[in-house]
Amino acid sequence: MRLLASFIGVAVFVVVSCSERFDPYHVLGVNRRADMSEVRRSYKQLAKKWHPDKSSDPEAQAKFIELNKAYDILSDPERRKKFDDFGIYEDQPNFSKQPDYSQFGRFDFFDDIMSQFHNGPKFNFHFGKPEMDFYKKMTVSGKQYFNSILPNSRTKPTLIIFFSDWCRVCQQIEPIWRKVEEDMTFSGIEVAAMHVGFETELVKQLGVNEASILFVVDGRTWKYRENLISSMSIAKFVRSKIPSNVYTSLTSESLDEFLDGWRTDNKPRAVIVGQSDKVRLRYLVTCLAMNNWFKFGYVRSGSEEAERLLQKADFFVRPRMDAVLVFNENSKRPIASISMQEIPVTALKEVLNNHKFLILPRQAVFDAVCPPEKSRYRKRLCVILVTSDSPEHDIYRDSLRSFVSSSSAPSSDRVRFLYVFPERQPEFMQAVTKMGDDAPVAPDLHIVILWRQDDRKVKFEWVDAVWEPGNNESKEALEKATKRLLREDEMLMHEAVMQQLLDEHARGIFEKIAEKIHNIWETIVENASKEDVLPAVSVLGTIVFILFVGWFMSYMVKLEDEKIAKTQSAAKLRTEPQLKIHELRGETYNGLVRLLKPGCRTIILILDNDSKRTLLPKFHRVVWPYRKNKSLLYAFLHVERGLEWFKRILLLAIPELEERNLRINPKNVVGTVLSLNGHRKYFCMYHAKHRDQTGNSNNAFVGFDEEEDDSEREMDVERAGVGENENPLLDQYDSDVLFLEHLLDGLPNWLDRLFEGSAQRYHLNYWPDYIGK
Repeated sequence: MRLLASFIGVAVFVVVSCSERFDPYHVLGVNRRADMSEVRRSYKQLAKKWHPDKSSDPEAQAKFIELNKAYDILSDPERRKKFDDFGIYEDQPNFSKQPDYSQFGRFDFFDDIMSQFHNGPKFNFHFGKPEMDFYKKMTVSGKQYFNSILPNSRTKPTLIIFFSDWCRVCQQIEPIWRKVEEDMTFSGIEVAAMHVGFETELVKQLGVNEASILFVVDGRTWKYRENLISSMSIAKFVRSKIPSNVYTSLTSESLDEFLDGWRTDNKPRAVIVGQSDKVRLRYLVTCLAMNNWFKFGYVRSGSEEAERLLQKADFFVRPRMDAVLVFNENSKRPIASISMQEIPVTALKEVLNNHKFLILPRQAVFDAVCPPEKSRYRKRLCVILVTSDSPEHDIYRDSLRSFVSSSSAPSSDRVRFLYVFPERQPEFMQAVTKMGDDAPVAPDLHIVILWRQDDRKVKFEWVDAVWEPGNNESKEALEKATKRLLREDEMLMHEAVMQQLLDEHARGIFEKIAEKIHNIWETIVENASKEDVLPAVSVLGTIVFILFVGWFMSYMVKLEDEKIAKTQSAAKLRTEPQLKIHELRGETYNGLVRLLKPGCRTIILILDNDSKRTLLPKFHRVVWPYRKNKSLLYAFLHVERGLEWFKRILLLAIPELEERNLRINPKNVVGTVLSLNGHRKYFCMYHAKHRDQTGNSNNAFVGFDEEEDDSEREMDVERAGVGENENPLLDQYDSDVLFLEHLLDGLPNWLDRLFEGSAQRYHLNYWPDYIGK
């Protein structure tokens, strides 16, 4: 029992432990494939929600501690990998084993060897220690790489060298790297070092080793592959990897269009005037760092474009001097400028940072123009003009822009002006119109004043007057409202929760896909060496050859199948038996009767014009099963045309009829079927009233001597005194009445007897001429 109880206790402990296992992904609400930006974004949102100073929930403090713990794990690549692989984490990471750079080069191989043979002082050789100290000062960790260097590389590129304790190449290039570090830092590029022994996972992921040089820019990594390492070659390498679209080379034709492009991208213009055909590296890095705020252009000093620009801006540049001109909506004169022989990066960024907004910007820079401010004593007001994206409203925007530039506008830095397109920001417009009682029904050309208390919570108030160009009342109403709301004791009337504004300048899905494909292609071309290309080309060529051969074989098989199918189809069309019913007339008489080959027979249906539509289709259906029999021919005979011929073969087959004046009623002959054997000179006959079909013994022969006039009945064959034995053909018919559609009902049975040989045959000596031709 004790053993069982112990086992149950251990099981319960394991279950409870597993259920209480700390999962940083679950705490932050992200999946295991989330990158660092998603982790950071989720952490910021949850930290604002569960911060003890902002939340009254009793569990807020515990939740906040869990969030920090989860973020510490996921922000450290090594700890995150340990958790992903083994499910373990360190509660006290500060006490875990970390790379120690304080005693860099502390282990000396020669000291240990000499200490084994001498009791005196050690021989302190310390090879390479000063060089390693230089790398140690700029060393970064894998955590810094993932959390800072890589995410910030879109505005701050970094050059990294990888080293180890006993890297002889690193010692040799140390003077060169000092010069590289000096030049790159002057150009605005960060320089760092990373120990390959302490960051093994990252080194393996990047595919580098000791003495490798890596350039991180625009979220991508580029490896330096030249054998010669010099300051100039590395500068050339760095320049080639910075995106070329960070600036535009200006011409005389494109200068005006470039300066007026602020209407489209909502950015000020910065024109660099340089001495060389290529932009200096430090200017290029500055263009990359400020690309989100400015549109940069470049002209060469002394060119036609530069002279026109300087003349237009009324600005003079001394010989062998560089200059940077900053323009806002007014493209006639720059709002700021700087001219030096070599403009430092810090001075250039200072000028740009002080003028990175237009006079009247759009809401794309809303977070920077109107930052959140919770204190009402330092509140910032955002004056927003609601205007449609149409040329008709340009005059209203220009009017407000002129007002902002005038002396009557509020001079306080706590008031910023901008405009918004309601059709592009529907959620923003819904927030400021639904929650305000004084909101205009049609908000176009109205002004709303906002105070952002935090990222989402805003207080706002609408200005009563509609903004109109040249209208002093609207200007006075705006001045009065801003002055009143800047006072500490004044509060804005309405409050709303504002969603994040849409990025109007975000790239489309197709543009992102094209850029992704371009980046992949550049990476393949950059990283593919000659040793890698030849096997890859060989494998790719083999695959293409195999696919081509397979396609070619399948194509040939398809052609062969189509050819066989066509042949079979044609053969089938040729060999498919068809039932043709000929008309017995003078032109076809010899072929159907007289000249028939031995063993061949012709089956003839006798009809007239009235019965043709009824009898011929039924006759076709009855004889259809025999269409494959090549010894049979089928025909039909018009009784009006062949009555005399029919009477003639009857007389030849029955000599007794020659002694009588035989008369045949054409109506009663309709529906008669004859089977003629032309070679052996006999025929078989079917009629619905034939004795073989009805089984009656009546001595009436339908069709012979039967007229509508009863006065001639004494001349009928049946009344001529011929007995049954003397006239067997006439005795086999009865006189029952049949309808037209039933005349061929017994034909299938008669055909069976015909082919069995049991049908009665009537022989004749010769076939008479066709009288009806």
